[in-house]
Amino acid sequence: MMFRLLSFVSCLCFVVGCGDGSEMVWDGDVTTVEEFNQASSYTRITGNIVAPSDLTSIDLPQLQSVGRGIDISNNNNLTSIDLPQLQSTGWNVIVMGNDSLTSIDLPQLQSVDGGVEIAHNNNLTSIDLPQLQSTDWHSTIARNDSLTNIDMPHLQTVDGNLDLSSNASLTSIDLPQLQ
Repeated sequence: MMFRLLSFVSCLCFVVGCGDGSEMVWDGDVTTVEEFNQASSYTRITGNIVAPSDLTSIDLPQLQSVGRGIDISNNNNLTSIDLPQLQSTGWNVIVMGNDSLTSIDLPQLQSVDGGVEIAHNNNLTSIDLPQLQSTDWHSTIARNDSLTNIDMPHLQTVDGNLDLSSNASLTSIDLPQLQ
């Protein structure tokens, strides 16, 4: 009986990591407040991230990759998005219609296997994607009324169009490596 219990605990530790550096994988989508709270220590989500409309902040400090896309739309009370370890997504990154959003923190995002759409976020002042190198589809940063700065110093390729229109307060665009 003791051997079976230890075998079960050993398997559980592998699945959840047990602090030994193992990858913690969320198999499926993250779509509810409860799932966002539970997913905060996961390094990989195999499905989509679809933010529910009642979040005030998104903080997934360990997340490194998303197998599908990210959709953070129409969250009127959302003020910040903090995904400090996120490096890649398997599809689009959409941040749209979040009236209270002031900051997006994606400092390690390198590639998006889809497009980036950041639009209609009325209080967003700056977009800083310092490691983003490529997107594999059309990308749009538009209609963000308070946006003054777009900084993507390592962006080299966008497969499709890059639309930076209708950002009335925009004064600075840094895309030195875009081809």
